[in-house]
Amino acid sequence: MTRGVSRESAGNCYGRLVRTPDPRLRDLVDALRLVAAEPEVQRGALGALRVIASDIARGEPAGGLFDVQLARDGVIPPEVAELVAQIDASFDELVERGIDAAWTAAALRDDPRWATMRALARRALALLGAGREPPP
Repeated sequence: MTRGVSRESAGNCYGRLVRTPDPRLRDLVDALRLVAAEPEVQRGALGALRVIASDIARGEPAGGLFDVQLARDGVIPPEVAELVAQIDASFDELVERGIDAAWTAAALRDDPRWATMRALARRALALLGAGREPPP
């Protein structure tokens, strides 16, 4: 999930990063917030979403193992790691099948795959107690 994500590449859609004790968790929360965002917000970061998806499909930096490592280190609960793995699998499908139609503003709004990924990301954020936007 965090492959290729930074405030800059994600368009800094919420203005600042969540403060967490582990920088890996901060990066994961930032990526989840982008995936959980409303379609109108995601549209502004469509390029970043494509980069994230391509990086995941290539297995960078360590593919799904990154999330497994966070769970093993006790940084995230296993339930969150499973939700992130499901999101990663959805991104893999979009990239591996070359579904160009999935990377449009209309798809962000209407494609059930995006709705599912948003729901999974929102659930993961809720389990982390992070919320969809950083605290003031």
